[in-house]
Amino acid sequence: MNTKLSIIIPVYNVEKYLHRCMDSILANNGINNCEIILVDDGSKDKSPIICDEYAKKYDNIIAFHTKNGGASSARNYGITKATGDYIWFIDSDDKIDNCIEYFINIMKNEAPDIIVCQSKIVNENNDIYDECKYTIPKGNYTSEELMSTLKKHPKSVIFCPQYYIVRRNFIIENSLYFYEGIIYEDELWIPQLLLKSKKIYYSNKNIYYHFMISTSVMHSTKMEKCGRSDFIVATELFKIFDLSNRKDLAFLRDRSANIFLQAVWKISNFLEEKENINRALPLKNSYFIKTRFKSLLYFLSPKAYLLIHRHYAKNEKR
Repeated sequence: MNTKLSIIIPVYNVEKYLHRCMDSILANNGINNCEIILVDDGSKDKSPIICDEYAKKYDNIIAFHTKNGGASSARNYGITKATGDYIWFIDSDDKIDNCIEYFINIMKNEAPDIIVCQSKIVNENNDIYDECKYTIPKGNYTSEELMSTLKKHPKSVIFCPQYYIVRRNFIIENSLYFYEGIIYEDELWIPQLLLKSKKIYYSNKNIYYHFMISTSVMHSTKMEKCGRSDFIVATELFKIFDLSNRKDLAFLRDRSANIFLQAVWKISNFLEEKENINRALPLKNSYFIKTRFKSLLYFLSPKAYLLIHRHYAKNEKR
């Protein structure tokens, strides 16, 4: 029985880049074992027309058109329409190498809950560089084994959903849908994948090209919205970690502490608005020395933490 991969692509105003993305996927060996689900998220350019053209030309491509609800909403909609054994979210302004056949063989032979891959960054000058270096061996890991490894090699994974191929039933059984209405939803989604999975395959394939476009949502969103999303992500994760009763989540807790501390300086009136928040929260969850230092400063004096951050941020802009 063939293993089927569902590729879900949220589409929003990407008429300049959608052909590049789609053609890179269609050039793959193993594409016949895939369905491609295009979710047009209320685009106002020619993206809907391009989606329909691909769907008309290829039997394994389906195009859906929805009201604009953001990337999380589009991904969640795609999950409800997917029929594959695994799901891979690919951004419509990115592209991939010839890798699908390789990943399908892993799905067949290893049957993991998650496959982790890595990416290359492409900046606006078309310079290409690795987003992270491989510092851990490829192969199967339990959640506990990976948590232990990431304490020593924390930069071996990137928290973007495009770099995680996930078993569809694993998503459904654990209700691992994207939190809608915020940005940085990937920072909330991926820790839950790593926490709940029984078997993770870490791949050494650097096959995803992430294009940095200054007009994209992540480059244009206002600081206040970023901060409020950070706050939701961090506080939700702290609850999830506490409920898990696991003692091996130092890597994930430290990352969440940093997200919380970012919310402190991104939200304009954080100290007044969040005055009842436990100041020990980031300190309780920090692990690495740099995070512990920032968390301790925030614990001792939130005002001093803000002043020092503003001082360093101002100097960095010079």
